[in-house]
Amino acid sequence: MRAAIATLVTVCLYGSATAVLAQTAYDPARTRYAVEGLALGARLSAERAAYREYRCSRSAQFELFSLCQKVRNDRERRGSYRVFESMLLSQKGDVSYISRYQEPAFFDPAEADESIERYSREIGEAPRVMRVAEGIAHVDGILALWGSATLEPLDQETLKLLEEGKSPKYALLIDLIGNLARSAKEGLPIYRVGGRAGLIWVAGFDQGGRGTLRFAAVDASELASAGEGLAVSPVRAALQPAPAQSM
Repeated sequence: MRAAIATLVTVCLYGSATAVLAQTAYDPARTRYAVEGLALGARLSAERAAYREYRCSRSAQFELFSLCQKVRNDRERRGSYRVFESMLLSQKGDVSYISRYQEPAFFDPAEADESIERYSREIGEAPRVMRVAEGIAHVDGILALWGSATLEPLDQETLKLLEEGKSPKYALLIDLIGNLARSAKEGLPIYRVGGRAGLIWVAGFDQGGRGTLRFAAVDASELASAGEGLAVSPVRAALQPAPAQSM
């Protein structure tokens, strides 16, 4: 069975959308965690046109960060898809969060395992892998984490808020289907991203062959120390595939 996989990546640039990766010294322990070649701790400079496609603004929830996003359409032999990319950048210009979302992407279970193995080889460490089977909602999930990133199940009080369409203040939330309200109503798992620098890879797919895949490099401790957490929208959160996210 082919599982159509959607990917999420949130990317954030500081100040200008015309930023590019600069050759600067940064913590090598963090640079292992990258999305599309852009690593945590990388410093961006406004020297090339490579990032002119991004729309950038000051983060609504993280006043000390800027958010940049772009959306593009593409096609492969199995069909058309959209890609959402975004980043969060500190006042120093360092990347603290990088994310990519593709809707849909096309994977079967074997391809999902191969993708995790490929990231493990590139990072140079073994992942922590969880497999989730939710028979009632007909959704299966695979979650992989590298580094010090963590996924913490939400408490019942927060799940109830999400189910009611309210917006709890949390740093980063992620589920298996890209819809927090629906996940809460159907009893699907929702996680809060915590810990320190790492990479997160999450795929969810149903029996019809459609699903979600998202991966993000993030240092949640930097975002938490910057002040107020992200406001979760009624349907989506920071790691959800929203064309225009409010951070």
